Amino acid sequence: MQHPRHAPHDATRRVSFDVLASAPLPQSSLTDAPALAAQLQSLARGALARRADGSETIDGRARAYGAMLVTCAACHVPLNQTGPASKTGTTP
Repeated sequence: MQHPRHAPHDATRRVSFDVLASAPLPQSSLTDAPALAAQLQSLARGALARRADGSETIDGRARAYGAMLVTCAACHVPLNQTGPASKTGTTP
């Protein structure tokens, strides 16, 4: 899936947000996946709503994308710490 902020066309960006807003995330024992999934879905739904009602701005779009990256990282960082980087004592 393309990052919604970097999608080349608005339709592609909207489809990406549709997926994030409705698709469940996989469970993980290393993270609080249900809470993070709910937060990500809320962010995506908010972005879709702002787009639909015409209140979306470039600054708001950037803030929403940043919030999504932070939410995604909350799952990916703990998952990556069990990989090769953790064997060397470093974290991603």
